[in-house]
Amino acid sequence: MLISFSERQQEVYTGYWLVNTKTNKEIGGFTKTTLLFNTINEKQIDDYFNFQNPLDKAGGYCLKEIIKRNFIKKVIGSIDNCCAFDPQTIENALNEIGYKK
Repeated sequence: MLISFSERQQEVYTGYWLVNTKTNKEIGGFTKTTLLFNTINEKQIDDYFNFQNPLDKAGGYCLKEIIKRNFIKKVIGSIDNCCAFDPQTIENALNEIGYKK
């Protein structure tokens, strides 16, 4: 799967839906991050797979690890969005529905 990303881009979306049960206010949305991949070859991928199990990750890779290995040319958006969710997006949404810490 990783070889198919070589010299291409991938878009990662993370959706959310939050409810303030005290006020019944709701908000939902998504965060998008675009990954621009460098040229990657079979040897680089084999070396990566010898280090990292691709079967336990969405997309077959760990973003922070492939950035270290220079698979990624550019990240447009939040890196956190690719590993879980973007904390700033969730904090803003919680504030919008009146959640207080």
